[in-house]
Amino acid sequence: MAEGDPAARPASPSFSDGWQLGTPDVIASTATPFVLQPQPDDVYRNLVLRTSVPAARHIRAIEFKTHGAPIHHAVIRVDPTSASRRRDGQDGQPGFDGMSWNLVDPDGQFLGWAPGRGVIESPAGMAWRLDPGMDLVVEVHVIPGAPGTPSASIAPTVGLYFADAPPTRTPVTVKMGSKLIDIPPGQTGYLVTDTWEAPFDLTLMGVYPHAHFLGKEMHVGATFPDGSVKTLLRIPQWDFHWQQDYRFVTPVALPRGTRLTMRYTFDNRTTARVQAGPKSTDEMAELGLQFLTSSPAESAQLLQMFVEREYRANVAMAEHRVKNDPENAENRAFLGGSLVRRSVSARRFRTWRRPCDSGTRRPRPRVILGPR
Repeated sequence: MAEGDPAARPASPSFSDGWQLGTPDVIASTATPFVLQPQPDDVYRNLVLRTSVPAARHIRAIEFKTHGAPIHHAVIRVDPTSASRRRDGQDGQPGFDGMSWNLVDPDGQFLGWAPGRGVIESPAGMAWRLDPGMDLVVEVHVIPGAPGTPSASIAPTVGLYFADAPPTRTPVTVKMGSKLIDIPPGQTGYLVTDTWEAPFDLTLMGVYPHAHFLGKEMHVGATFPDGSVKTLLRIPQWDFHWQQDYRFVTPVALPRGTRLTMRYTFDNRTTARVQAGPKSTDEMAELGLQFLTSSPAESAQLLQMFVEREYRANVAMAEHRVKNDPENAENRAFLGGSLVRRSVSARRFRTWRRPCDSGTRRPRPRVILGPR
C-alpha cells in the first residue's frame, strides 16, 4: 500500500552489538563448532555447554547468540547427570543426535529461543538453580541448505545472569497435545484437540504453543466450574518461523475442575500425507503450560499425571501406525516399547502412592521429562 506520512514514522529500534543485559556472569559455548553439511533432512543436534560454576547459583536470565548460524529454533535444558557429557562427540562431531531422557526443563522454566526472541528472563522471584557439574544442553533445530550449498558452522553461545536472591516460588511445566495427527493430502481445516481438567487449584503463568508449517490457527480456552469461559490464547495466523512462549501480564487463577481445551487447525495443501513427527515436514500439536501450585506435593502429582498422559499418547500413536501399516517392523517395535514404558511407569506410581507402615508416603521417584 502507499506510504503514509513519513513524519509519523516511528523511530527504528536500536540494538546493542554486545549482550543486551550487559556482560553475563557466565558465558558458555561449545568447545568446537558442529559442522552442518548440506542435506535434504532437518537436523536436530544436542550441543553440550559446560558451565563450570564453583557453587550453586540461581539464574534470572539467559541470552542466546547464534553468531549467524542457520538455527531455526533452540530449546535449552540442563543435565543434572554426566550422561550428555559422555555422549558428547561420540560420532566425531560435537554434541549428539536424538533425544536424551536425562534432560530437564530447569525448575519449570520455558527456555526456548527462536529468531526475534531476545533475552529469556524468568518471572520475578522464580530464578532457577544451576549446581556445579550441571551442563547446559542446547537442542538446535537446523534446516540445512540444499545439496551444493556451503556447509554451516553451528557454535551458539549462552550468557547466564545470576539472581541476587534465591527464588520464592518454583513453577512446573507440563504439556498438552495430541499425537494422533494424520492429515490427508489436500485437506484443509484439519482439527486437532486436547482437553484436560485441573485436579486442584492452579495458577497459570504462561503457555507455549507449537506446530509446524501446516499449522493455521490456534485457540486455547478455559471453562471454569461456574460455566464461564475465557480465551487464554488465540493465534489466527500461526507462523512456524515466529514461535515463542507467551506469559500472562496477570497470571490466571484456575480453580479445581477448570477444563482447558486446545484447538489447532491445519491446512495440508500439499500432495503428501502428513503425520505426527519431529521433522518440519511432519506435524506437531503441543501446548506447554507453566503452572504454580500450592505445594511441592501438588507439583509432583501434576508432573506424574502428565507423564502418564505422555505414555498413553505414545501408545495411541503407535497403535494407529500399526493399524495403518501392520508389517512395518519399526512401528511394531515402537508400540511394544511404548506399552512396556507405560506399564513400568504405572507400577512405579502405584508404589509411590502406597502408604508406608508409619502412615507417611514413600519418597516420590524422580520425574524426568524428555525433550520434544
